[in-house]
Amino acid sequence: MPAYKCKAFTNTNMKNTLKLISVWAISLVAFSPLFAQDTASRKAESDGPGSQQADLPKVLIFGDSISGGYSKPLIQLLEGKAEVVKLGAVATYRINEEAFWHSSGKARKLDFGSAKACIADLERFKRHLSENPYDVIHFNFGLNDMFRGRKGAWHNPLDQYAKDLDTIVTLLKTNGARIIWANTTPIPSNNPYRPVGEEALYNAAAAKVMERHGIPINDLHRVVTEWDGYAEWKQGSNVHFPGGVYAMLAEEISRKILAAIAEPEA
Repeated sequence: MPAYKCKAFTNTNMKNTLKLISVWAISLVAFSPLFAQDTASRKAESDGPGSQQADLPKVLIFGDSISGGYSKPLIQLLEGKAEVVKLGAVATYRINEEAFWHSSGKARKLDFGSAKACIADLERFKRHLSENPYDVIHFNFGLNDMFRGRKGAWHNPLDQYAKDLDTIVTLLKTNGARIIWANTTPIPSNNPYRPVGEEALYNAAAAKVMERHGIPINDLHRVVTEWDGYAEWKQGSNVHFPGGVYAMLAEEISRKILAAIAEPEA
């Protein structure tokens, strides 16, 4: 009797084991495509977006918070046509623990929202440009260089602004990309930190620098002044714009970038 009980237990155990193996085998067959898909997905993530767009022209955009406003619609417009890399200030103090965009070059990332801040982080920017060849570089500054708030810490006098732009353009030219400068957008009449009309002086100084270097100018100032809501906006105090205006700016920038990409090599 004891031997019989032991035998019965062994057979039952074997049957259960065989059932488990069968279930496991069926599951393996059923879910193996999902495992493969997950592995491929994780590989794509590890490869990064650059590798997925390696065959597209590479575009760098950077600048102040105006560039932050037009960057999202611009990236959407250039989807499938160019790989866009965005550097610069997009209200960095709101999304990072520390405010880096007017730092002295100790930021974790290259976040600069003015010519003055770009010069402060020039060595790291130089390294970035040496390691990352671009086809087109589009950039803008000005509003924060004119800024008189924060006890004047951000203010960049006109003559120094021109010198800083000259240094920045000289550096950009070492990258081999086609460069496009976007001039500074208007200042509203009641902005407390920037004199009304001062952008005209800064744009004129920038234009001389760009002419000397043979850099085309994207006239974003004109795009804003031709906007049908400009007169009402001009009476306010905020240098930023509604989403529709950023979309207009993005369309203009997209046209300039695609035209630059289409230009034959010199």
